[in-house]
Amino acid sequence: GIKIVHLVRDPFRLAVSNYKYHARRPTPEKWVKGLDVCAVEEDPMNYPELLMPALGGHGVMVYSDFDDVLDACRSIFRTRAGLEHADYYAHLMGLDPLEGLFLATTQLLRGRLGDLTRMANNIIKLQQLQQLEMQFNLAQHHLLPQKRIQVLTLATEDFIQWPGKTAMRFLDFLLGDDASSADVKERIAAQYERDYLELKEAGSSPHVTDWGSDTAILEASLREHELFGRVLGNIQRVVENALQGRTGRHP
Repeated sequence: GIKIVHLVRDPFRLAVSNYKYHARRPTPEKWVKGLDVCAVEEDPMNYPELLMPALGGHGVMVYSDFDDVLDACRSIFRTRAGLEHADYYAHLMGLDPLEGLFLATTQLLRGRLGDLTRMANNIIKLQQLQQLEMQFNLAQHHLLPQKRIQVLTLATEDFIQWPGKTAMRFLDFLLGDDASSADVKERIAAQYERDYLELKEAGSSPHVTDWGSDTAILEASLREHELFGRVLGNIQRVVENALQGRTGRHP
């Protein structure tokens, strides 16, 4: 069979983390320099045509939302004094935090860098794949079919909050929960937790975001935004639905 592990994240926390991560000095990602974040990509495999069959069918977005996201981007990018010819990174450094967050969120919702829309699309497509397998098995009169396609959806927040136990869930899914491999899996999970906590404490990993005291304010501003609050709220619903089926969030 096929086992798929899909990592997801709360869209509001992802948007804030994305902004804070790329607005570091110096930035850990070189691509933000020189980027015209509002450019329309000439790509035949581009949004929204690829995403709308899934996102539209599940009430996440409508076609006009993509235009509204682009309008939101253009209302900020290169419209502020001193930033008329600046690149994306200069905006992240020069805008006030709320405008910087809103601009960065448009980047997550459009084009090939659209991590938020792609995450929701992937969740829906994986669910549809499992439904197709179930329908095929029923049509073939397989009363107790062995699932050939298995999907484990894990929240990255769980790896942050419970690194060892979440790593163990990951290993149990991939390797099975038989007793013969228990000791090996426990050692791997324990080592992962130690390594993660050491990196976090030392601040030596560029991928461990420093949240800061303004995180709650930034998240609340996204939720209250007419466009971003609605779209990210719909994506959050899709994420939470995918994570259902376990008792609570604790692994």
